[in-house]
Amino acid sequence: MKFVQSLFLSLICLLPLSAKAQEDVLTLVDRKSRHQVSVESLRQEADLEFTIFEPFRGRQVKIRGIFLEQVLRKHLSRVPSKIKLIAHDDYDLVFTDWKTDHWVLVTHEDDKPLSLRNQGPLRLIERQYHGRDPKNLRDFNDWIWMLKTIEALP
Repeated sequence: MKFVQSLFLSLICLLPLSAKAQEDVLTLVDRKSRHQVSVESLRQEADLEFTIFEPFRGRQVKIRGIFLEQVLRKHLSRVPSKIKLIAHDDYDLVFTDWKTDHWVLVTHEDDKPLSLRNQGPLRLIERQYHGRDPKNLRDFNDWIWMLKTIEALP
């Protein structure tokens, strides 16, 4: 009985480590290949900084990140025209014929690295959203938080 209790306790202690490990990686899927990119390396590569009114925060936010196509080109050697984005909560969204130099993979907000606690560790937003009302949050349904996987689609 003590063995079973010890085993159960060990498993419970290891669960947070497993979740943390998944948070530290972005998985890129292309055809039959899978690439795992550390979130830390993406944070170090993030060289795009700008301030934007963040509709979900209701305030100006300083953003640091990297253009989505830079990540795809570097790790998949191409920029697919159709991709599927999957979040840690299994929310998914398909992008087709998306704009380049527009979608930003956010790694930092207000100079702090994103984590799951603040809708990270990676978030995908638009650099500009001219013509849309930031008070109408439905206009921003294609922004995705807690991004964990990007899959190239045929």
